[in-house]
Amino acid sequence: MLEKITTILEQFEAQGSFSTRKTTNAEDLNIEINSIGSLRFPLKPGVVKRMIKIAKPATFGWRDKTCLDSEVRNVWKIPKSRVKINKRRWNKTFNPTMDRLKTELGLSEQSSLRAELHEMLIYAPGQFFRPHQDSEKCDGMVATLVVVLPSPHRGGTLIIDHQGEKKRYQSSRAASDKLSFFAFYADCQHEVRPVTDGYRVVLIYNLILKEKADRITSPSATRTRQLLTEALGNYFAAPPKEDERRGGVNKLVYLLDYQYTPKGLSWKALKETDRLRASALSEAATILDLEIYLALADIQEIWDCEIDEPGWGYSSRRRHWEYYDDEELEDDSDDEADVELLELIDDSTIIKHWRDAAGKPAGLPEWSVYGREICWTTATDQFSPFESEYEGFMGNWGNTMERWYHRAAIILWRREDRCAALLEIAPETMIRELLQMAEKKKTLKQAQEITRHLLPDWSSSNHSRKMSSSFSPILRLALRLDEQYLARELIYPLSSAILSPKTVPAMVRLQKTYGSQWLIDVMQRWLKPPAYEKWGNPIDKLAQIIKRWVTHTPAIEDELTHWLMARQLGVLKQKHHDHAQSGSPVSRLNNASTRIAEITELVSAAILSSDDGVFHETIDHLISNEKDYLIFDLIEISRFIKQQSYEHEVTEAQSNRLLDFVRDKVTRALDSPPRKVGDWLITETVSCGCADCKVLTAFLQSSGEEHKVWPLAKGQRMHIHQVIDAMGVPVTHKTERRGSPHKLHLTKTKQLFLQDREHRDRLKEAKDDLAEGR
Repeated sequence: MLEKITTILEQFEAQGSFSTRKTTNAEDLNIEINSIGSLRFPLKPGVVKRMIKIAKPATFGWRDKTCLDSEVRNVWKIPKSRVKINKRRWNKTFNPTMDRLKTELGLSEQSSLRAELHEMLIYAPGQFFRPHQDSEKCDGMVATLVVVLPSPHRGGTLIIDHQGEKKRYQSSRAASDKLSFFAFYADCQHEVRPVTDGYRVVLIYNLILKEKADRITSPSATRTRQLLTEALGNYFAAPPKEDERRGGVNKLVYLLDYQYTPKGLSWKALKETDRLRASALSEAATILDLEIYLALADIQEIWDCEIDEPGWGYSSRRRHWEYYDDEELEDDSDDEADVELLELIDDSTIIKHWRDAAGKPAGLPEWSVYGREICWTTATDQFSPFESEYEGFMGNWGNTMERWYHRAAIILWRREDRCAALLEIAPETMIRELLQMAEKKKTLKQAQEITRHLLPDWSSSNHSRKMSSSFSPILRLALRLDEQYLARELIYPLSSAILSPKTVPAMVRLQKTYGSQWLIDVMQRWLKPPAYEKWGNPIDKLAQIIKRWVTHTPAIEDELTHWLMARQLGVLKQKHHDHAQSGSPVSRLNNASTRIAEITELVSAAILSSDDGVFHETIDHLISNEKDYLIFDLIEISRFIKQQSYEHEVTEAQSNRLLDFVRDKVTRALDSPPRKVGDWLITETVSCGCADCKVLTAFLQSSGEEHKVWPLAKGQRMHIHQVIDAMGVPVTHKTERRGSPHKLHLTKTKQLFLQDREHRDRLKEAKDDLAEGR
C-alpha cells in the first residue's frame, strides 16, 4: 500500500524552482557607505578600492567555531551597520521583485517574504568562496538572496547545487545599469568561482517567511488528491500484520524532498513539491479524520562499501562533516568520492521536533520509526549526508560507511487511534490524556474502553517499565478507572521501583478503593524475582515507606504493611544465609554495612508500624542464625534496637532477648585468652577442599609455623594466591622465580597480633555500650 501512496505523491509536480534569477534597473537603489558616501553605478574601481580599505576579511562558521581561512573563503566584508539604503525608494523595485521571486521559488501565494540585509561582500580578482551551505541565521529563514551591484568584472560565477542538479548564474554579463537578483533555498550547496578581473560587489539578504496563518492551504480537490485520499483510507483501514505489529495501529511517515532545520520547520515554510504534497496530505487527513504532524527526521545508514585509495586498509577510520553553525563547508578532500556503496546493511530513523497541524510544538518526544511505516519520493542516498564516517575491514565486518542525514517528515495516524499510537511514541502523554478522560464522568466509559483495548500492547511492551517519572499518573489513572480488572492490568507491568515513599499516598488510595489483598496481589507481581535469581531484591527505603503508610492507615493489624515487612524478612533471610555460605571472608566483611542497614531498616519499619509479629520473628532469626552474621553485625543491630527503645515503644522482652544474647556472645569472646607471643594460629577455614588447599589449611592452623616455602606449578600458585586474597588473612604470598617449579613463599605477618588486639578493643567497647542500665 505504501508503494501506491508513494506513486500518487510523485504525481504532484513542483510549481517552482530551488533557485531563480531576476534583473531590474538600478535607479531605485540608493546606497550610502559610512566613510565612503553615496555609491554611483556602475561602481568605479577606485571607489571599490576605497570600500575595501574599510572592509575586513570575511569569516565562516565550522561546527561551533568561527574561522578565518582564505583557502576556504576569500572575500571582503562590510557589515550591514555601515550600509544605509533609502528603503522608501528601494522598495519600489525591491518589493515587486520579491513577489516574483516568491512565486518562482514555489512558495505559497498566501505567504509573504521579508528580506533582512545580512552583509555586503566584495570579491576582488582571485577571490572566491568554496562550496558551502548557508545556515538559517534567524527563525523562519527559508532562502538566501544575492543582489549583484553594477560593477565591471569577469568570473565570479555563482553555482547552486540541489541534490545533484546544478544551475550556474553569471553576473559579469549584466548591463552596467542593471541589478542581478539570485534567490535560492537555504539547504542548497553553492559556491562563488574566482573573480578573474574587476570587482564583484553584492548585497546578501536572509529571506524570511513573514508570520501569517501557520497552516498549509489547499486548492480545490483534483483527481490526484482523491486517489491519494482513497489510498490513505485503505492503508489505515487495513489491520497491521502480526509480524509488523508495533503499537497496534498503522502509522505513516512520509519523508519530504527538502531539508529543514528546527528554526525553519513550519507548514508555511515548506518548499516546492513538499508544500504541494503536504497540502494534499493535509486535505486527506481532514477528510479521513487523521492526525497529521510535521517533524524532523534524523536518518543513519550503514553501507557495505569498497574504497579505491591506497593507505585506507584494515581498521582505518575517517570522518567527514558538512553541517556548520554559520556557512557549511564542503570538505575539499571529498572523502566519499572514492567510496562505492554496495549494499545497505542497516538504517534507523529518529523523528523529533514535532509540530501539529496548526504549526504549534506538539510536545512529543523523539521516536524511532519502524522501517515499514516509512515512504518517500526521493531516496535518502540522493541527499548529501551532513556527516559520514568510513571504517575499514574489522574482522567479521568488511568496509563500511556510516552516513547521517537531516530530513523532514509528515506523520499521520487515525484520530481514533491516537492513544494506541502514543503508547509507542509517548506513553507518558497517553497516560496523561487517559487520566484527563477518566477524571470526567462523561468520558469515564471512553477511558475504560480505550484502556481495555490497549491492555494487550501495554502489558507486552517495555514502555510501562521505563516510565519512572510517570508512576504517579499511572496510579491515579488506575484509581480513576474505578474497575478492579482494568486497574490491576494497568499497573501489573510496572517494576518494583514504583514502591517508594513518594508513591505511598496513591498506593493507600488504591488500597482503600480495591482492598488490601488486591494490592498485595499486584505487589507480588512487581516483586517476583526472575527465574535465575534465588531471592528477590529487598525493598529500598522500606522504613520510609512504612512510616508514610501508617500516617494514612491504622498501624495495628494492617494486612498490607505486615505483608511487605514479612516478605522483606523472608528475602533477607535467604540472601544473608546464601552469602554466609558462599561468600569469602573478605566479601562478607565488605558487605557488613549493607547487611546491617537492611536489618535495621526492617526493624525500624516494624517498630514504626507496631508490628510485633515481624519484630519478634526478626529477633528469632538473628539469634537462631547467628552464623549468617559477623559478631559486629549483631553488635551494631543491638545498638540500633537499644537506641530505638529510647525513642519508640519497643517490645522490651524481645529487644532484651537479643541484647542478652549479644552481650553473652561478646563476653564469651572476651573470656577467651588473648593471642600469645609466637602463636601464629589462624582459625579461618579454607572453603576449597582440593589437595593444595588442605596443605594451606594445615599451614594456617599451625600455631608454630610462621613461614612456608612451597614448590608449586604456575596454575597451583595462582589458585593459592586467589584463595589467600579472598580470605583476607594477614599472610603474604610471593613467588621465588628460580628453579623448577618456582617456589611460593608464605609468611604470616605481625598484623595477626595487631588485628587480635583491635578485635578485643572493639569487643570491650561494645560490652560497655550494651551494658544494662546504659
